[in-house]
Amino acid sequence: SLRKFIADTVRSEVVDRLLPLLEQAARHGRTLDMQRVFECFAFDNICHVAFGEDPACLAEEGTATPPQASEFMRAFDDVQNAMVARFRPPESLLWRLKRMLDIGSERQVRQALDIVHGYADMIVRRCRERGESRDDFLAHLVAARGDLSEESLRDVVTNFLLAGRDTTSSALTWFFWLVSGRPDVESKIVDEVRR
Repeated sequence: SLRKFIADTVRSEVVDRLLPLLEQAARHGRTLDMQRVFECFAFDNICHVAFGEDPACLAEEGTATPPQASEFMRAFDDVQNAMVARFRPPESLLWRLKRMLDIGSERQVRQALDIVHGYADMIVRRCRERGESRDDFLAHLVAARGDLSEESLRDVVTNFLLAGRDTTSSALTWFFWLVSGRPDVESKIVDEVRR
């Protein structure tokens, strides 16, 4: 049931959201930031498949992203950027002190983590309220391991989002960038899809 749910979810996201967005941009001659488009695509898919949630980040243009999902994505980006910055001088020498004093970039990280954890907690809470009647991964996990704490489930949610969003969006962005420079490969792909 999980495999079918994944296939149906991805197909729906592609057909109902991604393709219309790309077609609309092509019709109006607009350039899209494909990395960002694929981040939204991956985020919607991972939330839907793993948690039964639909943040609708890749909704049609003119449709606002739900504020919680938008706030989460921004906070998620802030945390990731801060983690990378911790490895660059002078931040590599100062971040622990800043965290201890709760100042500057480390205060922002703490605040962003509060948003990330709040979003993950909301997903866990909704999963528990819905019960085990859903096909998403989290519902299966809760059914199989009902003894997991809220914090453990929150960590599962956060790890899924971390593992699913950026890896998928980066892979898709690079795939399409590489294919765009190889018309011969593009035609073979299109022929195979048509067959």
